[in-house]
Amino acid sequence: MITSQSPNPCSECRVGYENHKHLQAIGDEVRLPGVFTTGLKFSQCHNCGHVWQSMRELDFGGGSGLSKILTDPW
Repeated sequence: MITSQSPNPCSECRVGYENHKHLQAIGDEVRLPGVFTTGLKFSQCHNCGHVWQSMRELDFGGGSGLSKILTDPW
């Protein structure tokens, strides 16, 4: 794991998540069963060290999802 050097994300992390090709996966996808199966993926930026979580619904085509930075101070 990379230690974060700055409390703020780098410029690559500030763009929309769909452009985050620079993130490196942390572990395997976690699947949470329920009414809708939810898939969680965790990634880390190789530049600034911040950790991201990507969540998506796996049922009904898996079209919906969201991503957020977990280590940002704001």
